[in-house]
Amino acid sequence: MRQFIRHPVTIPIHVHPVDHPSAYITVQNLSAGGLCFETDTPVAIGSLVEFVIPNIDPEYHGDGVIVWRKEPTPNHYCVGMCFITDDEYYRTRMVEQ
Repeated sequence: MRQFIRHPVTIPIHVHPVDHPSAYITVQNLSAGGLCFETDTPVAIGSLVEFVIPNIDPEYHGDGVIVWRKEPTPNHYCVGMCFITDDEYYRTRMVEQ
């Protein structure tokens, strides 16, 4: 059972692993706990990531940590990112609205 309700995301969000170059991602949903996204690049559980919302001025930057990863097909990963601070969710939701 999920701890947080998930909301579909309609804004572009970029996730950049701190120790890797940028990866192609598609954000699936957002919850009070973090983001779920799909990528073609493996991201290790426990990795620190920065997420960017580029369609506002100035761009919004936040931080998270990878908490789970599934590989439904080869070279395709579903990844769960947890916000490092509780207020990241509220800031991200306000930007989306």
